[in-house]
Amino acid sequence: MEELFREDSPPGIRLIDSIAILGLTLKSLRNMFLEGKQSGTPEVIVQLPPTSNTVTTGQINMIFTSQTISLEKTQGMPKYFSTTITNEKGIFTHFHCLITYEKINPHIIEMSKNRLYKPKFFDFIPREYPSPPNNFEDYYVPIALCLMTHSNYIDLFRNILESLYLHTLDILQNENKEISRLLSSTEFMKTCCFLLNDTIIPPPDVQINLHIGKDQIAIPIEIYSRLSHNESCVAVLIDLIDIRNVIEFWESILLNKHAFLLSCNEYLLYLVLEAFKILLFPMKWTLSYIPVLAEGGVDVLGIPTPVLIGINSDHISAEEAIEADDSATILDIDSNILYTSEKSVLCDCVKANISRKIQLAKAYYYVNSDRLSTFRMTSLEENLEDKLFVKTARKLLETWDDTERDQIFVSLIRHAFFNEFIVGISKFSDFTYLDTQDNNWKIHKQLFLEKVKNCTSKCTMTNFWGLFLDSVTFNQFLDYYEKFDESLLDQFLNILESIRKEDYKIFTNKKCYTLDLQCEITSKQFYEGIEKKLSSFDPSDSAQKFAKNSCLEMLNEIKEIFAYYHMHYENQYFSGIPLKKTRSLLAGSPISTIEASFADVYYGEFGIIQMIQTLIQPIMKKKDFRNFCTSEEIIMDNIMYDIKVSSQWEPVVVKFLYLLKKDKKYTNFQQLAELCMHINLLETERLPRHHACKIIEKLYTEDPNNLIPFSESHGKLKQLAEKYKRSRRSMPFEARPSTVENSVQTNPSIYNHRSTESSSKNRKSRSTERSKTLGSTISLIERKGKRKKTDQSSKKLNNY
Repeated sequence: MEELFREDSPPGIRLIDSIAILGLTLKSLRNMFLEGKQSGTPEVIVQLPPTSNTVTTGQINMIFTSQTISLEKTQGMPKYFSTTITNEKGIFTHFHCLITYEKINPHIIEMSKNRLYKPKFFDFIPREYPSPPNNFEDYYVPIALCLMTHSNYIDLFRNILESLYLHTLDILQNENKEISRLLSSTEFMKTCCFLLNDTIIPPPDVQINLHIGKDQIAIPIEIYSRLSHNESCVAVLIDLIDIRNVIEFWESILLNKHAFLLSCNEYLLYLVLEAFKILLFPMKWTLSYIPVLAEGGVDVLGIPTPVLIGINSDHISAEEAIEADDSATILDIDSNILYTSEKSVLCDCVKANISRKIQLAKAYYYVNSDRLSTFRMTSLEENLEDKLFVKTARKLLETWDDTERDQIFVSLIRHAFFNEFIVGISKFSDFTYLDTQDNNWKIHKQLFLEKVKNCTSKCTMTNFWGLFLDSVTFNQFLDYYEKFDESLLDQFLNILESIRKEDYKIFTNKKCYTLDLQCEITSKQFYEGIEKKLSSFDPSDSAQKFAKNSCLEMLNEIKEIFAYYHMHYENQYFSGIPLKKTRSLLAGSPISTIEASFADVYYGEFGIIQMIQTLIQPIMKKKDFRNFCTSEEIIMDNIMYDIKVSSQWEPVVVKFLYLLKKDKKYTNFQQLAELCMHINLLETERLPRHHACKIIEKLYTEDPNNLIPFSESHGKLKQLAEKYKRSRRSMPFEARPSTVENSVQTNPSIYNHRSTESSSKNRKSRSTERSKTLGSTISLIERKGKRKKTDQSSKKLNNY
C-alpha cells in the first residue's frame, strides 16, 4: 500500500538467496585442452538452489572484470572479491566471492564428468586422452565460490566463505583418502543447504549464531535505537586514507556529486566504497553504484546522473578518469591523493570537529596507554565538546579484548560523522509539510536554513545544508516520513528519542535473545532425501532419463563406499587435520596456509561440481530444493520451547519469520495473524509491519469484519488496521483489490475454498467464526498479560 509504505515489497527474510560456483565449465576446459587454447570465458558452473534464473553474463563480468580466465602455471593465492549490482527498480544484489586456484589437467576433467556409465559397454570407443594421467602437465584456474544476497553483511559473508571453504579442506585432508573426497563434497552440499534453507536475517535485538565445522559465526546484532551494525571496512578506510581526504570525499557523495575511487586492488575498492556508504547513515546511497568497473568501461564515467564508481587503476588511470568527467571528485587510494575541481562547502569548523574526534579515537586505539602521556590525553580531550564521545573513547584504554576494541573504534569513527546529522537535521520534522498535489512530504527549505547555526559570519554551513536538502539522497530519505517502513529514517527517529531520554550510547554490549543454528542432517539422511526425490522424478525425455540413471548409478556407488564407514555415514563427527588460519582486515591477504597438493576441491571424481551436477541439479527444482535437507523442525522445536518457558517477544518474532520464509503468499494468514497479535501485545514496536499489513489485507479482502479484533487492540497493529481501512474506503471502486470471488479464481489456495459456489451466508459464517477466534486469542493473551502483572512469579506463557 503506497499510503502506508514507501517500499513496494516486504524486507527479505532469507540470509542468503543463492550459492554459485563460477569459472570455466567442464565443457570449456575440455575444448581448451583439445584445441590448445590458454583462456576461456567464465560461466556459471553450478548454482544452488537449481533455477533457470542463473547469474547473467553481465553479472559474471562484474566479478571476473577481465572477462576471461587463463590457465596458470603456478597456483595463485586465495582472494576475496565483492560487488553490488543494481536493477531498474533500484534493488541492490550483493555478490561476495572467494576466489581460489584449482589444479586442472585433462585427466581431472575426464574424471569430473557428470554422466556416469559402465566402462565395459564402451570399450570400443577410443579415449580422448592418453593414459596414465601423470603424463599431463598441471595447470591452475581461478574458480569463485559466490554468495548472492540482498542483505549486505560484509564481514559476516567473508567469514562464511572462509569457514565453508576451510571446513571442506579440513575434511579433504583426512588421512583416509578413500573416503575424504566423498565426505568433503557431501559436507559442502549439506552446509550449502543449511545456509540457504535454514538461516534467516535476524530481527533487531536478536543474536543468531551459525555453526560451520569448528567455527561459530555470529550474525551482527541490529539495535534499533543505535547505529546499525559495524563493519571492519570503516577501520580499513581510516587506516589507509588521510582524514581530510576522507571528509571531502564523504561530502561529495553526500551531496550527490560524481565520485570515483581508484586502486589496483579490486576488493579494496569495494571495501572503501562500502565504508563511505556506511558513514552516510542515516542517509542511504540509492543512485547508480558500480563498486568495480569492468575493463573497457571508461564510457560509463561520463554518464550525466550522479554515480559512485570504483576503478581499477591498472585499466584506467586517474588522468583518463579526469578526462572522462572533469567535474567528478576522484580519490586515488594507492597514492592517497584527492582530485577535485569544486570547492568544498562544508565549513572548516565541522571538518576540524570530525578530524579531532578521529584523531582521539586513533590515538587511544593504536597507542599504548603507557606511552600516551597524561598531558597529551588531556589536550586531545579538551578540544572536544562531545563528552559522550570522550567517555566512549576512554574504553579503548580500559578494554583488552581485541574484538571489543575493534567494535568500539569503528563505532567512534561512525559517530564522528553521524553527530553532524544530529546537530544539523535532528529537528527536520518541525519544517515538514504534506504537499496535497502529489501527496508527498516536503520541507520548508527557507525556514529550515534560517535556523541553521553558523560558527562565524564566514561559515558556509547554510550553503551546505541548502545543497543537502536539494539532494536526491535527502528527498528519498524524506519519502519514508510518516510511513510504516522499518527504514533508516525510523531508526534515526528512534536514536533521537533515546538521546532525548539520555539513553543513547555510542557502543554497547547489550545481551539479547540468542539462537544457535547448525546443520543437523547426517550424510545418511542427506542421501536418503536425494533417493526420495529421485523416486518421484519422472523424466520427460531421453536426456532426463539419462540424468536419472546417472544419479542412481552414483548413489549406488556412494552406498558401496559408505558401507565400510558407518560412523561417517550416520554421525556428524569428522576427524581431520585442522588448518592454521590467518585472518586480516587488509584486503588481498591470504586466508590460510594451504598446500598446493590440496587444491582440488571442485573438479575431479566425487568433486563438488560432479556431485551437484549429478545428484541435485537434474532432479530438483527450486521449490523442491527449499524443502530439502533442512533442520527447520529442530529449529522450530527450540523456538517453541523458548516461547513456552518465557514471556519474551524475540522467539515469537523469530517463529513468525520462519513461518513466512515458507509461506511467501501468506496462505496460512490466520495463524500469522495470531502471531502478529501476540507480538503486538508483548512489544508493539517489534511488530514486522510490512508483513502485518499483508496479513491485514488478506483478512480484509475476505471480510472487513475480520479486522475488528485488530482495531480493538493497541499500538502499531491498531494503527496499521485503522489506516488500512481508511485507505481502502478512500480508494476509487475500480482501483480496489479484487473481491474474494475473484481472488479465489486467480489463487484458490490462498483462501482454501473448495468451490466458488459457496453462498454469502457461509462466507459470512466463516468470517464471523474467524473474528471470534482472533478476538478470543486477544482476550486470552490479554488475560495472561494481566495475570503476569499481578503474579510476578508466573513466567510461563502457554502456546495459544
